[in-house]
Amino acid sequence: MEAFAEQHGERLAELLRAHGPGSKPASHGRYMLVGRPESLILCERMENAPYLLRN
Repeated sequence: MEAFAEQHGERLAELLRAHGPGSKPASHGRYMLVGRPESLILCERMENAPYLLRN
C-alpha cells in the first residue's frame, strides 16, 4: 500500500482535492468514501486488479 501511495501520490491528492472533504461534491453528501482511509485500498485494487472487483 505504501508503494502504491508513493507512486500515485499526485493523482490521489488530486482525487482528494476534487472529491474529498471540503470539496463541492462532498458538501452535497456525495463521494463520502473519498475522505476515508478505505478509499486508498479501493484505488489500489481498481488500478492493479480491476477484474477482481467484478461479480
